[in-house]
Amino acid sequence: MTAGTPEVRVWFTRLCADPPGRMPQETKRRVRTATRRWVHATVARWLAVPPRALRWERDDGGKPFVVARGRTVHLSYSHSDGVAGLALSESAPVGLDVERVRERTHLEALAHGCLSATEFAQWRRLPERTGPEGFCRLWTRKEAVLKAWGSGVPALLDRVGTALGSDGAPGPEDAQGSGGSAAVRIVQLPAELGPAAGWTVHEVPAPRGHLAAVAVRAAGARVRMAGTLLSTTEHDHMERSFPDVAHR
Repeated sequence: MTAGTPEVRVWFTRLCADPPGRMPQETKRRVRTATRRWVHATVARWLAVPPRALRWERDDGGKPFVVARGRTVHLSYSHSDGVAGLALSESAPVGLDVERVRERTHLEALAHGCLSATEFAQWRRLPERTGPEGFCRLWTRKEAVLKAWGSGVPALLDRVGTALGSDGAPGPEDAQGSGGSAAVRIVQLPAELGPAAGWTVHEVPAPRGHLAAVAVRAAGARVRMAGTLLSTTEHDHMERSFPDVAHR
């Protein structure tokens, strides 16, 4: 890695095996709780400090970060139907989104409302990408960018645009990623987020049935897949005194 290159580490874990979309409310609550425990334990393990040594803070926008032994770590986590993901960076604010690919009612109307005009045209023009998977691919990129910025304002979704197709779809490992991640070309951003050249967006490999993306508020960031940590059983015996970090 080139000295000074921003770097992000990404983890995923499967927290339960309930059939997608059929989780009772109590199971959903337990998944949210297990996700926070897993995040807390993974950050502590990565920093090689006891969980109680972590100091959880928020920036002016309410986005959480962690301070431990003089190190500041930006983080973002997400969960969807029993799968959780976490992105950590000491270089720059980061956003992660993971979503299960699923059928949606009124998909075209939904896509028209949250995709940029260019994305919507591409989405409709490419038959192999029209449908839930193509939509989910674009959605996770947008969510990752807004999370890295620190705002989940729905009104901005259609103002974040990325390329879909041969010029923007992930392929084999590229020069900026490892473990199968691939850089995505940003073609449009709201003025509030600054120029696209100051951002990095990657699609990252997620557990089966899911898609995920990570965004970094830095140019040329490298994304490294750190794998999956901790089984569901280990979660049950994990340190229970964790902060109720916002789902950002």
